[in-house]
Order: sequence, then structure tokens, then C-alpha cells
Amino acid sequence: MSFDSYKNISEVLQEYSITSVEENYIAETEINLRDYFKEELEFSLKEFMF
Repeated sequence: MSFDSYKNISEVLQEYSITSVEENYIAETEINLRDYFKEELEFSLKEFMF
């Protein structure tokens, strides 16, 4: 059965006996950024489409 025949991810998990766990896998880490990088990032986020 192709994956596009499922209506949602829950159906796929049931069909293939997959267990899904939602947790915060990425730990926050404080870093110092150079002002130049911050300015470039702010500019890019405002001016370019993503």
C-alpha cells in the first residue's frame, strides 16, 4: 500500500506498528553571535522569501 493512501500519520503508525514519541530533542545552548552576523540574518529574514 502506498503512503498516499493514508489520511494521516496516525494510520501509517498503526499499519506498520511504529511508535511515535514527541519530546524536545534539541537542547538550548546560549552562544554569542557577532553583531555582523545578527545584522545579516535580520536583513535576510526581512528581504528574502523562504
